Amino acid sequence: MKQIAEYSIYRNDTLVHIGSAKECAAHLGIKLSSFQWYATPTGQKRLTNRKNPDKCLFIERLEDDGDGI
Repeated sequence: MKQIAEYSIYRNDTLVHIGSAKECAAHLGIKLSSFQWYATPTGQKRLTNRKNPDKCLFIERLEDDGDGI
């Protein structure tokens, strides 16, 4: 069975949310396609290059440790 990728969202080094891409997009109130773009390296680079990067989000894909639990 295929695992659903989980993401963690941080703002100013504070954890905002952990969940699937769909759950995170709903939590942020944005479209799933927007969230998926923000999670790309290019999206993250553009977010951090904003005028006020302290207010931007950092999205990290959580790795599966493969232990089956």
